[in-house]
Amino acid sequence: SLAAGRDGTFAVARSDGLVEIRRLPDGKVLRTLRHPFTVRQVVYSPDGRTLATSTTHEKVIRLWDATSGTEIAQIAGHLDSEPNSLAFSPDGKELVSAGADGAVAVWQLDPDAAVADACRALRVLGNAEGTGEADLPALCRA
Repeated sequence: SLAAGRDGTFAVARSDGLVEIRRLPDGKVLRTLRHPFTVRQVVYSPDGRTLATSTTHEKVIRLWDATSGTEIAQIAGHLDSEPNSLAFSPDGKELVSAGADGAVAVWQLDPDAAVADACRALRVLGNAEGTGEADLPALCRA
């Protein structure tokens, strides 16, 4: 997999589990991101500050700071297969992943939106189970 950044860099996924961040035009390696398995997909966020990667043999998506090369988060949620395709929304607030089994997931990367989604889900569950607003976590009652 290969992805172009907005700042004149590009990310190259290698079969040995490494992703190299290189600069144009000379291809010099600036940073290396290490993974335990072959990297299947690498994509830059629209603002170029974040990289998302997925590998073979893992049901995890990794998010990386593209400038420092630091892993900033792991997203787990594909239950039956590894994510094999990734795409950021145009505003970079969501990441969409598709698994080899056809499952598609939308991940909220904006913390406020993620909390709102979780609270909505808890409300739906609470309504189904007959519990009320008082049973929700405090941050959902605000």
